[in-house]
Amino acid sequence: MMILANKSYTKILKGLMVCVLFSLSGTLFAQEEAADTDFLQRERLLTTYFKAKDAYAEQDLPAFKAALTAFQSEIKILRLKGLVFEDMVRLKKVRDSLRISSAELLQADNIKEAKVSLSDMGSQMWALVEKMKFSETPVYLQYCPMEKAYWVSDEKTIFNPFSPVIMPACGSVVNSLSEVDYVTEACCLE
Repeated sequence: MMILANKSYTKILKGLMVCVLFSLSGTLFAQEEAADTDFLQRERLLTTYFKAKDAYAEQDLPAFKAALTAFQSEIKILRLKGLVFEDMVRLKKVRDSLRISSAELLQADNIKEAKVSLSDMGSQMWALVEKMKFSETPVYLQYCPMEKAYWVSDEKTIFNPFSPVIMPACGSVVNSLSEVDYVTEACCLE
């Protein structure tokens, strides 16, 4: 009778362990899916920034405004989950500033007027990109000393959006990030 009770107890324990493992895997899958969704949203945000920068280089005001409208939609839903407290506080200010800057840029009647604000957007985007992964491929912060302007690029080769005709290669890579540069904070390993 004791042997039968032990076998039943063992079956029950095995069944419970299987249920717990399935439950944990479901929770982990849900967390991974949310992380993927956040990454995809950040990737869309960076892509809309690239489109705005490229439209500026082409002096295409309608395309510039269309890209900024998409940028605004993405920056409104940017989540800053998983950052250490100090970074989160700082990047909330950056995010809010990007919201305001993109709204102001939409009011521009002349694309040339957007240079300073677009350069500021590049610096602010870099502040985000430094702390959160936005791309599977390397990303570069570039600077033109002649134009006194920054921009973020997905190409290491310089193409200056602020002087695409006269000085298209003027500038340098100030900083770069790739997969190995992103460190998961200790607080985010849960």
